[in-house]
Amino acid sequence: MTNAHATIYDKDMRRAFTRTHPHISGACYSSMTRCQAVDATRAKPAAVYTTAQLKTIQEVITLLVFAGFSLVYLKEPLTWNYAIGFALIAMGAFFVLRGPL
Repeated sequence: MTNAHATIYDKDMRRAFTRTHPHISGACYSSMTRCQAVDATRAKPAAVYTTAQLKTIQEVITLLVFAGFSLVYLKEPLTWNYAIGFALIAMGAFFVLRGPL
């Protein structure tokens, strides 16, 4: 197999893998972005986030995107159960990001 053929074959395999295994591709992407977030916090030593704070920020952003997608695109109504659950998660995020008591 020539080198050029191997390159084309590899690209086709990656494309096929991404199409057939999107959850693995998503996991790779989220891991990559999480590593970038940690590196970004190390740039300023005064503003270092703990692992729990980084995970909380990630979950809050994911929840906001999911809630917006559900309301706008899927046209699902926002019920009181969801509103109360989101409020409790927001309160938890406040206490995690606030720092020690």
